[in-house]
Amino acid sequence: MKLPIIETPLQIRFSDLDRMGHVNNTIFMQLFEIGRAELFHQVCGDFFDGVIVKAVVDFHSEVGFTDKLLTETHCSKIGEKSMELTQRMFCNGTLCSTCTTTIVAFDRETRASVVIPRDWEVSDVTLLRH
Repeated sequence: MKLPIIETPLQIRFSDLDRMGHVNNTIFMQLFEIGRAELFHQVCGDFFDGVIVKAVVDFHSEVGFTDKLLTETHCSKIGEKSMELTQRMFCNGTLCSTCTTTIVAFDRETRASVVIPRDWEVSDVTLLRH
């Protein structure tokens, strides 16, 4: 099964702002997490037991309180026990941030990595926004 591309509208809270009136850089990981959770909820019907082992965020432009945000989340790579999610955040329709996250599938009982479901395939990137 090809993993879906998920578009998630996001809401900015007043507490997300810094003294300059921008969304604080630390908040971006929380906003990207909402998109990741939505992808796994749609695929698994619940949460995916995975551990983030690497996350890289790039900031392209500022985001303010009244801006409209949307995150696009898709699976860009799948290995035996890990996967890479690529996310793009749009502010009023313009790319403002990107995030690449490597997640290792994890068994909470054995506290060890496990195999990603074999039927999962990377997302169809032809469906991405341009």
